[in-house]
Amino acid sequence: MKHLLVDALSVNNLSGRHVLLGHLRELHAARSQAWRFSFLTHRGNAALAQDLPEGVAHLQAGIGAAWWQRAGWGALHFDRLARSRNVDLVFSPAGMLSPGCSLPQIVLAQNPLPLMPTARGLRLRLQRREFARAQRHAWRMAFNSAYMQDLYAQQLGPSSRPSIVALQGVDEALYAQEPDGDPQSRAQEILAVSAMAGHKAIEVLVDAFALLAGDRPRLRLTLIGGWPDSAYRQRIEARIGQHGLFARVDIAGHVDDATLRASYRRARAFCLLSRCESFGIPAIEAQVAGTPTVVAEGTAAPEIAGPGGMVVPQDDPAAAASALATLLDDDVAWLRYSEAARRNAGRFHWSACSEPLTALLDRFAVQGAGG
Repeated sequence: MKHLLVDALSVNNLSGRHVLLGHLRELHAARSQAWRFSFLTHRGNAALAQDLPEGVAHLQAGIGAAWWQRAGWGALHFDRLARSRNVDLVFSPAGMLSPGCSLPQIVLAQNPLPLMPTARGLRLRLQRREFARAQRHAWRMAFNSAYMQDLYAQQLGPSSRPSIVALQGVDEALYAQEPDGDPQSRAQEILAVSAMAGHKAIEVLVDAFALLAGDRPRLRLTLIGGWPDSAYRQRIEARIGQHGLFARVDIAGHVDDATLRASYRRARAFCLLSRCESFGIPAIEAQVAGTPTVVAEGTAAPEIAGPGGMVVPQDDPAAAASALATLLDDDVAWLRYSEAARRNAGRFHWSACSEPLTALLDRFAVQGAGG
């Protein structure tokens, strides 16, 4: 029986947790008769062990979440730990090789920030260097979108071995809800859900909303998600104030699952205008609810949103406002995009998204690291 070690030392946010556990559950369910699975955490994310499938061993490194702690611990302990457990293959979701590991690795790439033209700072430069090393030396590279696969190849050169795309799934419970396909029952509301970082271009959405709000007195904008940069939130609040729209913009922050699902079903349109996006899970969650999406070009979002998404240029509030106006005012167009959104969302069941990774385990089991 082969042994896969899942290196979760890099997982420090909800998105990373969602992706890693989603794939692990599918891999374990599909191949637990042929593979053993272990899951490595640091002290700060040890609670992830509560969500592991039964039979997956939990290992904990005695370090915190800082990247330099992971690098130091890995150089000293990773290989010894993995070999003492008779690990055959390591899965890293960090876009880079697990530090200190000499075993074959599957590396999942899902962070485009270090490859953006605007990337600055020592940490991003170090990440870019490690991304390039993974592209050259990983047993297999896996990418969470074709956009990321192309971005790595363009910026870092081609993978040393054939790579795969393993899309990200959404919570299966979302599919159990009957989508609301009646545009007249939807609120005059635009919804955005994300970590509200600067590259999400919330200021562009606020400006687009301002262009629409004057002629639509009932129209509202709802922003759901945390704000990792308080200064960015202050700039967005100032922009909302400049437009005189405080009473019509709800900065909701984090919400519970029930509130989030209700928001997807209530809104007339979902909007993601990010300048840097490797996937866009909330866009698919909105589409499961039958909510059409507006996304910006130049990222993975158009690929992921598919025919259920209207695509506009980056940093263009007028174009975003025009697309949103179509979804807000035209019931026929709304129905067309809503139906396309639901069909597109059917691609993102976890069982389908993890199949390429399952196939890699099968290939390794038969051919080993040389396969």
